[in-house]
Amino acid sequence: MRWMETFPAERYSARLARRFVQDRLLEFVGSVVLMVDELVTNAILHGEGPGFGLRLSRRDPYGVVRVEVRDLSAKAPKLADWGLPEEHGHGLHIVQRLADRWGWHGVPGGKVTWFESRRP
Repeated sequence: MRWMETFPAERYSARLARRFVQDRLLEFVGSVVLMVDELVTNAILHGEGPGFGLRLSRRDPYGVVRVEVRDLSAKAPKLADWGLPEEHGHGLHIVQRLADRWGWHGVPGGKVTWFESRRP
């Protein structure tokens, strides 16, 4: 994600520039929180066992945020058919659209579903 804006050389532009940055960063945080919600919901609905694990990491200087959700089901996550009129089932489409990268891998006793998102 990258944004560019031009501001006039006026004193009030400092306030406009701060607001521009703040709004973009809040959008980033909101996207990450939404993707976390989708992966956690999948772990609750489709995972097995009493709970799930969540790992959050940030790699500087690149500003990459990585989120991993581990559950006890070895079943691969699947992208649902968009044509289905179901209330649930489209969370991975949201993650696929918002994340820079996402995927899953098996681990002993289950799987980890993850995404990475680059800060603006």
